[in-house]
Amino acid sequence: MATGENIKRIRKKKGLTQKELGIFLNVSQSMIAAYENGVRKPKTETISKIAKALDVSMLDILDFDEWKQFN
Repeated sequence: MATGENIKRIRKKKGLTQKELGIFLNVSQSMIAAYENGVRKPKTETISKIAKALDVSMLDILDFDEWKQFN
């Protein structure tokens, strides 16, 4: 599953809207939508912030192929 799909799935599971997650991250709702739809790829530091906001590990968010790039 792609990173954006993981963000969306976890965000919904946590009961957050894109706008609410954006507020946590200090970015717009449209930026969250861009991440979730694969239009934009979040930087490593952003993935870390998203993971913290969603109370999950970065590994829960990253696609396996993307995760391999960090190792």
